[in-house]
Amino acid sequence: MPTGSIDEEMGGFRVDYCMQPGSGTVSLLPGLTYLGQTGTWSWGADFKVALRLGRNDHDYRFGNRYESRAWVTRQLTNWLSISTGLEGAIWDTIHGADPLLDPMMEPTTDPNLQGGKRLDASFGLTFCPTMPCCQSARCCSATQTFLNGHELFIDGRVPIIQSLDGPQLQNSWTINIGWQWMY
Repeated sequence: MPTGSIDEEMGGFRVDYCMQPGSGTVSLLPGLTYLGQTGTWSWGADFKVALRLGRNDHDYRFGNRYESRAWVTRQLTNWLSISTGLEGAIWDTIHGADPLLDPMMEPTTDPNLQGGKRLDASFGLTFCPTMPCCQSARCCSATQTFLNGHELFIDGRVPIIQSLDGPQLQNSWTINIGWQWMY
């Protein structure tokens, strides 16, 4: 649902498309995931898409975004697993244009230069103290401690391929750190 603003300004001028907190349109977000597991190994793949519908109040819509990833995980101990994978994304250019953004004044406001594609390699560690690791549903133990149900993960990503259609910010690397508590 269109919940974020598309009217944000800085210094009396409307900010670029990518700096607006919303899209102003309804989006469908379908996805499909596959997960396999045997012994100490697990693997999977998923595909998801953001399908933009209609146009917003400024007569444009963001392009569709397609993302896919595949991964393999190996449980090293009962509390530690390691993973690796690939994650790809393709995003289309903007359809239409905001009449208050002039691409002749600022190339970052050109709706035809907003698409791109990227393929990242990922490497991660997952910690489940005092309990079986890798699958959150299995993070339980007969011995009750304050750490039961807790899982900490660290995931690093680096781009292998990065092709941007215009003057967009490139990604050098990404680190995600997360904590999950299942109760």
